[in-house]
Amino acid sequence: MNELLNLILNVISVLFLFDIFLFLLSAKLKRQDIADVFWGIKFIIIALSFWLLAPGKTVPGTLVLFLVTLWGLRLFFHIGSRWLKKNEDKRYLDLSKNWGKFFYLRSFLQTFLFQSFLALAISIPVISLIFSSGQINNYLLFSGLSIWLFSLIIESVSDFQLSRFLKNPKNKGKVMDRGLWKYSRHPNYFGEVLLWWGIYIISLNDIERWWFLIIGPLTISFLILFVSGIPMAEKHYKNNKKYQKYSQKTSKFIPTQPKNN
Repeated sequence: MNELLNLILNVISVLFLFDIFLFLLSAKLKRQDIADVFWGIKFIIIALSFWLLAPGKTVPGTLVLFLVTLWGLRLFFHIGSRWLKKNEDKRYLDLSKNWGKFFYLRSFLQTFLFQSFLALAISIPVISLIFSSGQINNYLLFSGLSIWLFSLIIESVSDFQLSRFLKNPKNKGKVMDRGLWKYSRHPNYFGEVLLWWGIYIISLNDIERWWFLIIGPLTISFLILFVSGIPMAEKHYKNNKKYQKYSQKTSKFIPTQPKNN
């Protein structure tokens, strides 16, 4: 138990140092939204740190490290490429406009440190797989991996479709309602949530702790559905008549056939 606790503290220390670096970088650039750029990298740091410090290297642990790394790097480059071309995300401006003299303290604790705590919670199934005995249920592996791959494709394709749409000057002022966005107002978020449920299914090899492992996918689901994902995106378009018309016929989250209004 002491060995495990020391290992967890070591990983937390690595994350803490990384948060200090990100905070100092954000203060220099005067942009808190850099936290979004490195969101996926935090998961890679968590998975890689536990994998390196784990007493043994198992196939499930190495596999999930690969999955998290692939997802995290894709997200890093996708968000990073958009970040370079725009100003500070309005969500962060709205969040911090009343922080006053406590701006830097709250920025470090709320924007960076708290995000690391959330990343750790979401990563619980990943950590479990890294410390697994090496045995795995092939049915759970195939099912979870299939869901993960399907979800990554949905997330990647929807992000690509939106990026291409926004780059076209002819689409200025229009609402993205094509491709996967015809069936869901947030197909990228749908893929994101489903992806973590896929990893959870793989981790269910340790069935006795399903109630603890489920914290991971429940956390990301709650964040995207009720906190920082869909609610903030929808709030941005609350006064956009075209978007409101689009929302009346298009599913908010799960892709479904659009309504005929």
